[in-house]
Amino acid sequence: MAEHLTLSQAKDAAARDATDVALRDALWRCVGRDARSDLPSLAQRSQLLALYFVVPYLRKSAGRVSRRLCVDVAEVRSAMVFGALYGLALATDGDDVRDEVVRAANAAGWAVERADPAERTTDPHSLVDRASR
Repeated sequence: MAEHLTLSQAKDAAARDATDVALRDALWRCVGRDARSDLPSLAQRSQLLALYFVVPYLRKSAGRVSRRLCVDVAEVRSAMVFGALYGLALATDGDDVRDEVVRAANAAGWAVERADPAERTTDPHSLVDRASR
């Protein structure tokens, strides 16, 4: 990419509903490539950037998964962040990196169901996301 974007411009450009599809795809390819870099600082920065791009979209999904599985929303969010990083690591240059990241994050969120059932609750009051208040 030859043009330089601010962080907020990059976030808008990386969104699923971005108007410039070519820019969005190029941005995600760059983030995916840099996340697999041998330079630790570049890799970490790109991983954080990818999370910054997708975490807002995962919040609603995490709430839905939490209510459906009767598990704490924080557990689901944590699993989704781990899943997003895993999807980013596995995405290849030919993949749609954003879709791989979101798919892996959602799969990890739903996998919380297979976690230790002793950690689950059936009390809907304990599932309230206190951070959103």
